[in-house]
Amino acid sequence: MTCLSPQSGSQRDWKFAVPLIFSLMGWGCSTAMLPAVDLAQPGWAVQRMEAVWTPRLGAPELTGEVTIANHATNGRLVLFSKQGLPMVSARTVTNRWTLASPLKRGAYGGRGLPPRQVPWFLLTDIKGIQTASKPWLLETTATGWQISNPITGEKLEVVP
Repeated sequence: MTCLSPQSGSQRDWKFAVPLIFSLMGWGCSTAMLPAVDLAQPGWAVQRMEAVWTPRLGAPELTGEVTIANHATNGRLVLFSKQGLPMVSARTVTNRWTLASPLKRGAYGGRGLPPRQVPWFLLTDIKGIQTASKPWLLETTATGWQISNPITGEKLEVVP
């Protein structure tokens, strides 16, 4: 490729090569976020419950509400909010997933199975979670259930 060779020395060649390289890098790494959903639309089964989330060992507990919404074709949305402000949003649709949080200042997404180290992707409905695999521990409490990661100290206690 002559436009990238150091011998070419032409500024004009680099003007075309640099945008091409960056567009290819962005194309290979970009993850399109899933479109917004309207839970008032037909087909959504929405459940809300109180929850206490400890993001990591030594972090303060955050008390809020977990909303779990399931749809036959539009997937699942799990939202943890505190006083109406969304703190974590996790969504799966077929083989795609997204995770967003103002606490992490960004959004993440991908194809395939969502990361198992994120507890929000384990929630299925008000009754509990998907099969918890290590390092997650699922326990029944006096008021509901709790999932915890003894390695990171992350914990989510749900009161249906």
